Amino acid sequence: CVQTLIQQQHYLRQWQQQQPTQPINVPRPIVIFLAHDYQSNQHNIEQTLLQMGADDIFYNNNSVSDFVAKFEEQRETQLFLQRYPLQLDDYKIHGVIHDSENAVIYHAVRLYQPYHSVAIKRFKYDLGNLPIQTIESLSYSLAKKANVKHYGVVQIENAGMTSEAFYLVMEYVAGADLKRIMDSHGTPPLTQAFAWFIEITEALAAIHDTGLLHRDLKTSNILLRADGSLALTDYGVEKSVLIDTGFLGENEIFCTPYYVSPERITGEACTTATDIYSLGIIFYELLTGQKPFDGNSLTELMTQHVLAPIPKLPEHLSTYQPLLEGMLDKLPEYRFNDCHKILAQLKQPMTDVA
Repeated sequence: CVQTLIQQQHYLRQWQQQQPTQPINVPRPIVIFLAHDYQSNQHNIEQTLLQMGADDIFYNNNSVSDFVAKFEEQRETQLFLQRYPLQLDDYKIHGVIHDSENAVIYHAVRLYQPYHSVAIKRFKYDLGNLPIQTIESLSYSLAKKANVKHYGVVQIENAGMTSEAFYLVMEYVAGADLKRIMDSHGTPPLTQAFAWFIEITEALAAIHDTGLLHRDLKTSNILLRADGSLALTDYGVEKSVLIDTGFLGENEIFCTPYYVSPERITGEACTTATDIYSLGIIFYELLTGQKPFDGNSLTELMTQHVLAPIPKLPEHLSTYQPLLEGMLDKLPEYRFNDCHKILAQLKQPMTDVA
C-alpha cells in the first residue's frame, strides 16, 4: 500500500511538472484509488490517500455502477471547480452539495487533525468588481457568523477570502432538511412540533443575540442532524451586499415568498421582527401541516401576506392563537421582536399540552 502511494504521488508530481501552463478548461486527471474494504485503520488510510492526491476512494466490495456514479460525481465536482475555483490547503473538495445563484456549497474533508467532513460555501461574487466597502461589509458579516456558538445553528469552522472568492467552512450535516421531512412524513406529532419549534426559536435567538438577522428563515434552511437535533443554516447575507455584487436589483427583494413579511414586500428594512414573522409561518406549518397564506400566483400570495387576516388554529390548539398572532401581525411594531419573549410565553402553554 505504501509503495502504491509513493508511486501515485510520483506520477501526480510528474504530471503537474509537465503541465505548467495548463489552460483552465483542460481538466486534470481524476484520481480514484481502488482499495480493499478495510475494517481496521480505514479512516487513517483514507486520510493518507487524500493527502497524497487522491480525489476519492472506491472499495472493491461495491458494484461497477457504484464506481461509475462516484466517477460522475468527481467529474461534476471538477467542472464546478473550473467555474468556481477554490484552493484551501487544509481541505480536500470531493463533491458538490448545493448550487444556488450566489454560492456553491462543496463537500470536503479536513486533511489534517482533527479529521472530519465539512461543507464549504464558496460565494460567486467577483471580488475584482466589488467596492472596498462591500468587501469590508461581507468580511465583517462572515466574522460575526463565525461567532454564533449555539448547537441549534450550523457551526462555522473557518471563514475568509482567497484571491478567488469569499468562503465559509461549515459543519457538515448529512441529514435532510425540515421541508423534505414534512413533505415525506406529514404533520409531526404535537409534542415533536413544539420541541422542534423551541429548538428553532432558541437558535434564532442566538443569531439575533450576536447582532445578525437570518433574512431567509424557512423549513428548507433547517437541517436535521443524525442525533435528531435541528440546525439553522444559510443566514446573514445582507441585501446591500447582494445589490453591490449584482445578484439583486435595487427594486427587488431577496426572500422566499411563502415566508416573506409584509414590510419586506413593501421595501422596508429587515429587523428581528421580520425574522419572527417567518418564524410564525413555520409555527403554523408545524402545527397544521399547511401554510397560513397561499395563492394561485405570486401576486396573490404577496397580497395575502399584506392584507389577509391571520388564520385561526384548530380548536384544540386555540391556546396558541395569541402567540401566533403576535408573530404574524402585519405591522412589525406590533409584532414580537425578541425570541426570548416567545420562549417565555411558551412555558405555560407547554405545561398544558404535556
